[in-house]
Amino acid sequence: MENYANKRTYNNIPAKADEELVPVLAYDLANWKNDCIKNGLGKSETLVDTRNLETWHYGGRKILVGFVAVPKDKAAIAIDTFNKERNAYLEGTRKKRCLISDGKGGLVICPAKKKCNNCEHQGDPNNITARCLSYDKFLEDNNDDNKKGFEPFQESNVEEIVLLKIKLERLIEKLKNINKEYASIIRLLYEGYDKAEIIEQLGIDKGKTQAYALIKKAQQCAKKILEEDN
Repeated sequence: MENYANKRTYNNIPAKADEELVPVLAYDLANWKNDCIKNGLGKSETLVDTRNLETWHYGGRKILVGFVAVPKDKAAIAIDTFNKERNAYLEGTRKKRCLISDGKGGLVICPAKKKCNNCEHQGDPNNITARCLSYDKFLEDNNDDNKKGFEPFQESNVEEIVLLKIKLERLIEKLKNINKEYASIIRLLYEGYDKAEIIEQLGIDKGKTQAYALIKKAQQCAKKILEEDN
C-alpha cells in the first residue's frame, strides 16, 4: 500500500500517531467543508487549504485530490474506497459532464448525458458551473443594476470549479469575521443575484446610492483579501 506520510492534510491538522493519510477526491472535500459550516463548525481549521491539494493524472485525465487522516486500521479500506470513487468520477466526467448544485450546498455530477444544449440544469442560478470562472468578473463593480456576478459559459473544467467553490467559501468565511453584511453580499453575488436583488434580499434600508456604495465596499474588501492570499 502506498504511503502518503509526506503529504499535508486538507486542513493542515497533522495526523495523530494512530492515524494515516489517505487521498480523497477534492470535490468531496468541498462538500464536507460546506457541511461543517452549516453545522456551525466553519472555523479556520475546518477550511480547505488549496495549497495542499494535488492534481493527479490518469491516462490523460486530471483529478484534484486532497488528503485526510484516518485510523491506521481503516487506511486500506479508505484507499480502496478512493480508488473506486476515482474510477466512477473519471467515468462520470468523461463526456465533460458538469458539476451542479445538489440543492444542499454541495456538488454532484450532472445526471444528464450528451444533452448539454437542452439541459434542464443550464442557467440554474444555483449551478456554479453555469457561470464564468473569474474572480475579476465576479467582483467587478459596474453601473448596470441587472449585471450578475457570473456570466454563462459553455464548457467547464471540473478542477477549476472545485477550486473556485472552495476558495469562494473560504473568502466568505473570512469576510464574516470582518463584516457579516459584506459576507452576505458576496454570497449573493456568488449565487448569481444582481445588485437590485441583493438590496431587496438583504433589506438594505439605505438610499440607492448608499446601497450600491455598500456593495462596492464589499467587493473591494473581498478583492483585498484575495490579493493578500495570493
